[in-house]
Amino acid sequence: MLATYIVKHDLPLQFCEYDGARGLFSYLNPDVKVFTRKTTKGDVVKLFACENERMKLFLQSFSSRVAFTYECWTSINTDGYISFTAHYIDDNWMLRKKDLELFLLASSP
Repeated sequence: MLATYIVKHDLPLQFCEYDGARGLFSYLNPDVKVFTRKTTKGDVVKLFACENERMKLFLQSFSSRVAFTYECWTSINTDGYISFTAHYIDDNWMLRKKDLELFLLASSP
C-alpha cells in the first residue's frame, strides 16, 4: 500500500523514512516494522512490473485502435527523459491515456 501511495501522489522514495510518516505508521499500529527507501524502491519496482503486465494484457484484449506517442522533457536538474504513452477511446467513448514507460536519456554531470 505504501508503494502505491508513493506512486499515486508522486512522493519521493524516502517518504517512508520521514519522522512524521514513521510516527503516523507507529500511531496506527505500534507493531509496524520500519520501512527503508531501499525496501520501498523494491516494492515500487514490483508494482511497476505487475502494472506493466496488466497493461500488456489489456492492450492485447483491446478491440479498437491505440495511438502511441513519445514526449521528451528535461527535469529541474537537467536530466533528459522520454515518455511512451498509449492513447485510446474506451467503451464509454472517453479518451484515455496510459503512461507505459519512462526512459532516462541523459543525466547531468
